[in-house]
Amino acid sequence: MKNSKKNEKNSTWVMYLTLSCALSTLSIVMKNPLYAVGAIFFGICAILTTLKKNHK
Repeated sequence: MKNSKKNEKNSTWVMYLTLSCALSTLSIVMKNPLYAVGAIFFGICAILTTLKKNHK
């Protein structure tokens, strides 16, 4: 049970980073800067999640 919780926390930042990459790709392909804002947001979320995880 404890291992699955750890895997969930580890996969959270990967999910945020994947969303960030997907949105930045959409931003470039569709030439829509609104997707870039989402990409930046999810990138920051990924960084904050990893920092919070490593701080504990």
